[in-house]
Amino acid sequence: MKKTFIIKDSKIEISCKVFPLNLRTTFGTSHSFSNKRENILITISNGNETGFGEVGLPPKKPPIYVADPDDVMEWMKSLFSLLDFLLSDSLETENVDLRKQLDSYDLYSNIPQQKPKDVNVPYPIHVLFFALDYCPANLESYANPAKSGFEMAIWDLFGKLTKQTARKLLGIEGNEGLGFYTIAMTDNKEETKNTIKFGRKYTNNLKIKVNLDFEWIKFVFSEILEQEKEDNSSVKDGDDSAKKLGQLCVDANGSWDTGFVERFVSFVNVTCPKRVVMVEQPFPPVFPSDQNINEKWKNAKIISHSAGILFYADESFSDQNQIQTLAPFIDGVIIKLEKTGGLRNAVSVITQAKQAGLKIWIGMMVGSILLSNASAVLLPLAEKADVDGALLVDDQSQPFKGGFEWNPQTGIISLSQSYGLGIETKDN
Repeated sequence: MKKTFIIKDSKIEISCKVFPLNLRTTFGTSHSFSNKRENILITISNGNETGFGEVGLPPKKPPIYVADPDDVMEWMKSLFSLLDFLLSDSLETENVDLRKQLDSYDLYSNIPQQKPKDVNVPYPIHVLFFALDYCPANLESYANPAKSGFEMAIWDLFGKLTKQTARKLLGIEGNEGLGFYTIAMTDNKEETKNTIKFGRKYTNNLKIKVNLDFEWIKFVFSEILEQEKEDNSSVKDGDDSAKKLGQLCVDANGSWDTGFVERFVSFVNVTCPKRVVMVEQPFPPVFPSDQNINEKWKNAKIISHSAGILFYADESFSDQNQIQTLAPFIDGVIIKLEKTGGLRNAVSVITQAKQAGLKIWIGMMVGSILLSNASAVLLPLAEKADVDGALLVDDQSQPFKGGFEWNPQTGIISLSQSYGLGIETKDN
């Protein structure tokens, strides 16, 4: 899908296509296994500059994963129709009213505190943000993933045209954050061992995908501890600062019950006390109406705290409307661009979550270097992150290069200072 628009003498070319990615290994969670992804790549070109956006699309599974490539294409068709109407010479009342709204529109209206004082928004960028926010298909259940990809491309182009980073344009200060690498579930033990070795070349902080299979949990924890022991065998006793010991966390993807939480906490206290910092989505995506069960989850949170483990919501959480409902059960929330509908909405949600006393973790769908770096824009606003999606994709599938860098000793991610989202195509 491709179309050209003329916005005040500026030629704007917008394209949208399926973006196949092959994964390094099988990526398994408690609800799906796959070795490839079909994401969407969106490009917006203006002269010699092109902005890139990516929509991460795990296998569709409403109400958790709400979109597939066809849905994103439908949203883009709606956006194209709006741009056609907005840029036409029609004097219809509806068009005149829309143009009046365009004249007074502020792309920072939902995050006014983030608006840079000296920002100069090129008119084509102004129009594209307006079209994004007023797209008729925004009312559809699948809209947020599509919105996130299109907005991503606008920010990238905006930064390149004005020679600034996207995070500066978003008023985000800071340029680093603590990163984790994800160990997905698989039946192949050798593959798991190699995956752990690969991830630890970038960071010693690891996130493990789990379900109710306790043998899997015991195996992967044992392998991590064994690899750490081998790496640290030459370090003198007492010299803990030289040891490569990272933080650990697990992602249950909604598969646990409260009894399993207690069993896991007991295991951690014996196996690696104070090493596990977080359990992501131990509870079901939708809390039951049974008050007794909900009280058990509140108690499970307290038990986890005794071991230094915090509860974070992922599948249960998409926007600020759920903060008050979830707050009694969680310590923090996982922010993903496809869930919030883009960077601006993510910043807004983060602000409100922090006001409610919740911690922030930046996550992402599996994707390329582009999606990893777009998600990483939010790192300075969070305590921790797993923006490692690009490491899960094989090199042949990657059309991009550049971006942030890992410190393998500490797991600290240093963000790119290049314009826009900080990446470029390999053929550039």
